[in-house]
Amino acid sequence: MLGSSGAVSSSDTLACAVQTPRLVARSPRRTPTRGGSPRTVSDLMRREFISVSVETSVDEALQVMRLARLRHLLVERGVLLAGLLSYRDLQDELLDRLERRGAPANGDDGRDDPVPLEELAIEQAMVEAPYRVTRDAPLEEAANRMTHLRLGCLPVVEETRKGLLLVGLVTEADLLDAAYNPAWGVFHSSHRRR
Repeated sequence: MLGSSGAVSSSDTLACAVQTPRLVARSPRRTPTRGGSPRTVSDLMRREFISVSVETSVDEALQVMRLARLRHLLVERGVLLAGLLSYRDLQDELLDRLERRGAPANGDDGRDDPVPLEELAIEQAMVEAPYRVTRDAPLEEAANRMTHLRLGCLPVVEETRKGLLLVGLVTEADLLDAAYNPAWGVFHSSHRRR
């Protein structure tokens, strides 16, 4: 994360070990105030996130995800949203590769030989047009979308003439925080265990 002085903290060193990730730090996340429950995505979204370029290999993306302990990695083309890579997408890709290894030796299964991960482009594994939300969308809409579609996060975008500008991220953890953190003022006594 960037400190208030603009210097990179030691926690960034891990994510920057691979030269391609980019830490985006725009404005800090809003601080909850008692009784000030979030109403829109903008009230809750993360404004600091790690993203990689479309030129990143799957192997490099996996390293970034492991080092930064991410389940979802935003992929950008410049500053525009290009896609989203999830740990689940990587698992599916790797399982498919293992399945190919067990294919008949004569190659009659019609599948191509798997490309090494360091040569596999992130565009081949990412979701190119992920579900997304705008910052002025009601928080309830984002929560419903994530729940019904079983999504772990939603990129927050702003539509521009050039494409979708990536401005933030809303995760499951953010929604749980808003629902149960007393500082947001939405924690009700009915939620307590009896």
